[in-house]
Amino acid sequence: MTSLKELKDVQTFLKDGKEVAKADLANKYIGFYFSAHWCPPCRGFTPQLAKWYKDFKANHERKDDFEIIFVSSDRDEEAFNEYFDEMPWAALPYDQRKVKNKLSSAFKVQGIPTFVIVSPEGELMTKSGRNLVSDDPKAANFPWTPKSVSEMLGDSFRKGKETVGKEALEGKYLALYFSAHWCGP
Repeated sequence: MTSLKELKDVQTFLKDGKEVAKADLANKYIGFYFSAHWCPPCRGFTPQLAKWYKDFKANHERKDDFEIIFVSSDRDEEAFNEYFDEMPWAALPYDQRKVKNKLSSAFKVQGIPTFVIVSPEGELMTKSGRNLVSDDPKAANFPWTPKSVSEMLGDSFRKGKETVGKEALEGKYLALYFSAHWCGP
């Protein structure tokens, strides 16, 4: 999936009262922010995301590599406009409801707020953008490239009573077994 594939019918987005060409979003990380004015958790997260975004755009060395697109679940255009006035990023025009539905389906959005981040190549990086913004307020780890399994595992492991290093796993298939002593099954 490409980051703008589901947006093929949309030529422009809205930002700061102006239109932003779809081409201006090419080759960027895109954060799709699914939210609505009527949603209390959204109303709580939007100011946090706005502060994060403004700080990112003012201070981050990769500020030109990222954009957020608001994808509204508002019930009418008036609510959309009122809510979007609080946001410093781009938005899918409200009248593009079919595109909104395609995006929601493509990213399997189950509830709002949802903040999905897609790479410039169009690969889904995470559906947990809210957690990333909360856990990394200075975007020190941007673009939040997922770690490989070997990076997550560490350098040493227990094998029976002895400890072995990473080299003990090299060239082998690896199965991860999650269990606990208190778990009957």
